[in-house]
Amino acid sequence: MKAYWAPKSVPEALQPVLAVELASSQKITPSLHRMLMEDKLLELFKEAGSEAKGILQMLVEHASELYSISQYVNPEHWPIAVLNSDSMTSILDKIDWMQELQGSPIPSDQVQAMLAEQSLWSLLEYV
Repeated sequence: MKAYWAPKSVPEALQPVLAVELASSQKITPSLHRMLMEDKLLELFKEAGSEAKGILQMLVEHASELYSISQYVNPEHWPIAVLNSDSMTSILDKIDWMQELQGSPIPSDQVQAMLAEQSLWSLLEYV
């Protein structure tokens, strides 16, 4: 059975960017979240297919770092390069893990809806 998680400690607009799918028995931790973000990015790049390079290149004015990834990184390494980018690291650093461990999480069905609407473009426009 799947469960879904998004950080409640970040601005609402960033919640879908950082939302992930996990096994229902898993407890979210920073290291697990990072692994699940990598899986998510791999899947979004796979879904985007040949359009992925164009998506990265369209962000030249907004996020030149992502444009550089499209130019200088082998396409099979784009997901991990995006995850390790300064821009994504800055977003990941917004998660207050102390706050995440307290109180109730965002309901799983709300997070699932966030993820259902997500595309590579919708994620990268916030990076």
